[in-house]
Amino acid sequence: MYTDSVNIKKMLDAKVLVLSEEKISIDFARYLESLPWRESGLALDWEKISGDFLAVDSLPKGAKSNYFQNNSVLVFFFSPDECCVFCEIEFGLSNIEEIFWRAPGVRYFFGASLDSGMLKPSFKNFAEYDGLGHVRVNVSED
Repeated sequence: MYTDSVNIKKMLDAKVLVLSEEKISIDFARYLESLPWRESGLALDWEKISGDFLAVDSLPKGAKSNYFQNNSVLVFFFSPDECCVFCEIEFGLSNIEEIFWRAPGVRYFFGASLDSGMLKPSFKNFAEYDGLGHVRVNVSED
């Protein structure tokens, strides 16, 4: 559905985005479900999660070293029943709004590493994009 959108297809065709296995989406959805949510169920409860609130424009400046230091790629999550897409960190941080362009509501992405071509997710290195130009990045150790 979201990965069929024109903007995602163009980036997949250009090989700047890659589709993950669907299992990654399912596992990340389970991880998100384990976190505290607002009563509305529409977003995480950041009063109970340690996070930094940043403008998307400020992310590329040193964000890899600050938030995704142990990761080589960013993984963008759409839903548990759709594959994630992943890319190099700097490309992902510079294109959050374009990658999530057709996906309404808050959206999530997380860091991962590649080991012999296999995606090794680091779910605790995640961020929430609000669709309005801001992200909250998890900084808790849990």
